[in-house]
Amino acid sequence: MTNTNTPDRRALILNSLLAYLLGAAITILLHEMVHWLTGAALGYRSTMYAYGVTHHPAELPPLVTAATSFSAVLGSIVIGGVMAAWRPRERRGGFAHLLWLWVGFTSILEGVTYLIITPMGVGDTAVTAAALELPMWVQLLICAVGVAGMFGTARLFAPHLDRITGADRPARLAATIWPWLLAIPFLVAQTVSSFFIQTMPIGPEVMIVMVMAMLAIGTFAPMSMMFPKVTAPDRTPMGNLRPWPIAGIVGYVAVLILHFVIRNGVSIGG
Repeated sequence: MTNTNTPDRRALILNSLLAYLLGAAITILLHEMVHWLTGAALGYRSTMYAYGVTHHPAELPPLVTAATSFSAVLGSIVIGGVMAAWRPRERRGGFAHLLWLWVGFTSILEGVTYLIITPMGVGDTAVTAAALELPMWVQLLICAVGVAGMFGTARLFAPHLDRITGADRPARLAATIWPWLLAIPFLVAQTVSSFFIQTMPIGPEVMIVMVMAMLAIGTFAPMSMMFPKVTAPDRTPMGNLRPWPIAGIVGYVAVLILHFVIRNGVSIGG
């Protein structure tokens, strides 16, 4: 296929779908690695699983608990912000650029999502709030910041969507809403199966929240459709998308295999 500015819509759907699935998986692994490395850096033995990290001893001092919990929230936002600002594949376009965007923006939204669910009592920011004994009004304020951050992330993504699709509404749908909807059964199955495979004990309420979070971190894409008048100076070449993104498929399968490999946890520090 020639390298033009006009993407084939079916190819755009499939490439965006794989970019979401693989990007979200990479985002989760990076998030857990921050927990993992922070715990080890603070002198504790940290064990990383596909969807969680444990520390030994389990009862950490409150400030350490807050640091190990909130570090990954902050880390996700910083990693995503850097990737959103620095886009080395933008001029070439293609699947690599789509994957870069999805990793970056799902990372931002993972941190933002944790802010939103703080008052629910589950998740990294809720653990941080409990460790620091933050009153409910502070937790609600954190939630409000998270909600604003969700809309802000969608607004930040809108120019990138414009560069990829222009004003073509079907192409915009193919890059945002369709891949998000099609990813839902894959993400649910991936998350639930990984929870049953890994040996880290997790309660059903945490599992439900994690499934919801996996779906939430991709909402920046459909939400960006609320900002149709954002203008972008240049178009990103997307006519080079392959009908089947082999690199994305291989990468996603590799991540699923990695989930199985680390089902018993990988420990460092201590």
